[in-house]
Amino acid sequence: MHMSLDDFMALTPKEFNSAYDNWFQMQESTFKSSWEQARYICFIIAKTVDIKKKINRPEDILKLSWDHPELKNKGLTKEEKEERFRMLVEKWK
Repeated sequence: MHMSLDDFMALTPKEFNSAYDNWFQMQESTFKSSWEQARYICFIIAKTVDIKKKINRPEDILKLSWDHPELKNKGLTKEEKEERFRMLVEKWK
């Protein structure tokens, strides 16, 4: 998260959760963007040789987990996040 030990130790659990959630969303966005770019490149290449016209969308080439939001994992509960925070504090003591 690019945070010094002093900054980390000064955070409350709520502040840490907020910082972690924002950092994780940024990481996830970068990850998804890379996969979307790769899928689109594959789509363009495959579309040039698609004689039978079966490839109409990038999703026809590769289905990604976020294409189906109903299957998305709910993530950590508040208690699990607090436990992880406590573990990190103990690790850095």
